[in-house]
Amino acid sequence: MIDFICAGALFLIYYTAMKETNPGVTFSITRNIKDIPRQDWDNLFGIGLIESYGYLKTLEENGVEEFSFGYLLAKRNNRIIFILPFFIMDFSFAMLMPGFLRKLAGKFNRWLKMRIIFLGSPTTEGFSMGLSPDEKLDIILDLALEELRAFSGKERIGGILFYNLL
Repeated sequence: MIDFICAGALFLIYYTAMKETNPGVTFSITRNIKDIPRQDWDNLFGIGLIESYGYLKTLEENGVEEFSFGYLLAKRNNRIIFILPFFIMDFSFAMLMPGFLRKLAGKFNRWLKMRIIFLGSPTTEGFSMGLSPDEKLDIILDLALEELRAFSGKERIGGILFYNLL
């Protein structure tokens, strides 16, 4: 299976030759970082991450109108083995147009907007996810993207993009 995920200049080709399953892994989505034990976060991300647990908790508590936060969690044997932060926003494709076209597009803004999940943090300079060293990234990420596709369908979200992957 080949998935193409594109964000501006970012272009990622994620390839999985054979779909493997990972029995015993369950996924859930929480919209609040307080639902994740800080120790679990620190174990998976380490303590040197700029967009740390405390940083994201502060952003959530102060509220940002432009987007909402979410975290995809994977557990094995009731232990968190994977955390994928994301944010959801209404993205206007008019933002990508040059000046005069952007003004014209403003009249059709309703049709040029789409709810999108951006994987990563809205204020980051790089992409981060937390993964237990005992797990295989390709298997967990493949399963995680399936979960996010299902979530997107339920929430009427039109796309999933990696944010600041490079």
